[in-house]
Amino acid sequence: MSSTRKKLYRVQTDFDFTGLWRWMMLVSAAATVVSVVVISIWGLNLSIDFKGGAVWEVPSKHISSDQAEQVLESFDKLGGAKIQRITDAEGTSILRVQATAAKDISESNEIRQALADAANSSAPDDAQIDVTDIGTNTIGPSWGKSITRDAVRALIVFFIVIAGYMAWTLEWRMAVSGLLAVAHDVLITVGIYAIARFEVTPATVISILTILGFSLYDTIVVYDRVRENAAKYDPSGKYTYNAIMRRSLNQVIMRSVNTSMVAILPPLAIFIVGGLMFGQPTMMDFSLALIIGLAIGVYSSIGVAAPMLVWLKEREPAYSRVRSRARARGIEAEADHIPKVDSWEVGVVPEGATRRRETAKVGAVERSVDQAATTAELAQKYDRAVPPRPRKQGKKR
Repeated sequence: MSSTRKKLYRVQTDFDFTGLWRWMMLVSAAATVVSVVVISIWGLNLSIDFKGGAVWEVPSKHISSDQAEQVLESFDKLGGAKIQRITDAEGTSILRVQATAAKDISESNEIRQALADAANSSAPDDAQIDVTDIGTNTIGPSWGKSITRDAVRALIVFFIVIAGYMAWTLEWRMAVSGLLAVAHDVLITVGIYAIARFEVTPATVISILTILGFSLYDTIVVYDRVRENAAKYDPSGKYTYNAIMRRSLNQVIMRSVNTSMVAILPPLAIFIVGGLMFGQPTMMDFSLALIIGLAIGVYSSIGVAAPMLVWLKEREPAYSRVRSRARARGIEAEADHIPKVDSWEVGVVPEGATRRRETAKVGAVERSVDQAATTAELAQKYDRAVPPRPRKQGKKR
């Protein structure tokens, strides 16, 4: 383990996070503006679950994408179509045909029959499929509107409940800055989907709602340590809230990074195995949003939630007076920086204490050796294994 990693794990680092906040906030602001503009102009690539349509899964390797396109074109349903080859868990090759223009069940059944005929036209006799082998799912536009409404409602309820919880357990300034960071994470994640034209499915919505919890967890870890340090350093009146936040981030940075890395591993495995190797679109949709959101959540807990809270707290009268006094005395830099935590606080024995401990051990060993030598001399003198006890004065043996 390198010396830097050792210092990180022993909380002996003193990174100047506050010096990075300006650049991190600029990056976040730019990403947020771009996300809003792209979502407003381009919109999202919604799946048929939101727009309505039909999906057919043809379990045959003898039908090509071109044949499927010809079938859809014959029914004038090629607009907005999506065709991809996937493999199920049993290794069967499936052609997944999706058309947002097909919203009528009877017409969907006709297309289903046409796809079966197209697959059988180029398949040998032992690979013929029946029309019932083709899985089909037709979704009306009303259902898509319903789940969109439910997702927005769940998001609003989440924000209300979390705002109340954080205001009650921590304070309202932490609730405001924490929710702004969560909104930042969701907005940029959705913006990435809009820019890359990733398809938004119900699995994507579930992932985004899951992101809210993970992002908030990282932020609360930081805020809880800030609260502890504020109680420790506030009575002195020497340090600004900026200094308390800097010290707190140095103490929890490795915990946040390690927790987030462990959290990212499962969705990454789902994305690689389920999405890339087996071509399961639902797994890919779910895991991709999680990976993006978790990565942004680590960034926002340091670069958005922390500076937002400092900006709010520094406007409190108590911390405003601390900064004014430090500025008047010319010691503002010292007030913005708490010295590194003492190594005693993290279980590391200082060098001087180590020398004293070693000296004490040597002294104890020497005394033990001297005592053993004295006992051996007395035993030899009295020709006994254990020498007699010295008698007390005034008493006869």
